[in-house]
Amino acid sequence: MSDGFLDFSMDSGDDAIGKKSTRFKAESDRTYRATFCWFSVQGPDGWDDTAAFNKDGTLNPDATIRYTGCERIYKPGVGYFLYKGPAYAQFGTPKQNIATILLVWPTDKDGDLDATSFKAGKGWKVQPWVFSGDKYNTIKKSNKRFPLLGHDLAMSCTDAQYQKMTFSPEGENLLQKMLESDKPEIKATVAKILSDIKSVAANINRDLARDLTVDQVKEALGEEVDSPTGGSNHASQNVDDLLDGVL
Repeated sequence: MSDGFLDFSMDSGDDAIGKKSTRFKAESDRTYRATFCWFSVQGPDGWDDTAAFNKDGTLNPDATIRYTGCERIYKPGVGYFLYKGPAYAQFGTPKQNIATILLVWPTDKDGDLDATSFKAGKGWKVQPWVFSGDKYNTIKKSNKRFPLLGHDLAMSCTDAQYQKMTFSPEGENLLQKMLESDKPEIKATVAKILSDIKSVAANINRDLARDLTVDQVKEALGEEVDSPTGGSNHASQNVDDLLDGVL
C-alpha cells in the first residue's frame, strides 16, 4: 500500500517531477480526438480499476468506463467544494457535475490525427475532464450506438468560455488497438499511458471538488466561525499554572 511518498533517483522514476495534472479544457474552433480511458470493473465491493485488465494486458470483457460525480458549489476564494446537505445552501445553489479521464491524442485543429507523433508515442495527454450532466447525457446517447470502449470521440468546441461542444464518434478506439499490439515500442507507450491514468484517477475527486466543512468554507471566505467556549481557555490556564516559575 502506498504511503503517499514516491522513491526515485535522478536516473530513474523522476519523470513526473515538476509536472502538474491539468484538467481538459477545450479551445474555441478546435476539434479534439479523445479516448475515454478510466477503465474499471464494478463488483460487489465497489469499483476495481486493477481488475479492468487481464494478465496479458488486454482489457477485461467486464471492464467499463468509470465516472464520478457530485453536487458542488463555486465561490471565489474557495473554488469548487462539495455540497453535502442543507447547511451548505447558504453558500449558493449546487450544480451537478461529472468527471472522468480522457486520453487526448495529438491532432491538428480539425481533429485529424498527427500520425508522426502517434507512431513516435508522443503528443498524447492523460487529463481529468469535468463536465456537465447535459454533456454526459448527450455522450450517453451516442454510446448506445457507438460504444466508447470501441470508439474514440471527436470533441469540437465552438465556445471556449462556456465550453460549448459537439460530439461525434470515431471509427476506432486507438488505445484499444495499442493494447492489442505486441510491438515493444507500443507496449512501452501503453505502460506510460496506464501509469498516467492511475495517477489522475488517484486525484480525480480533488479535481472535481474539495471536501470542506461549513466552517472551513467560512474561514476561506474570511467569515467569522463560531468556536466552542470554555475548553481552550481552561487548557491554557492549566498549562500556565504548570509552567509557573519554570520559564
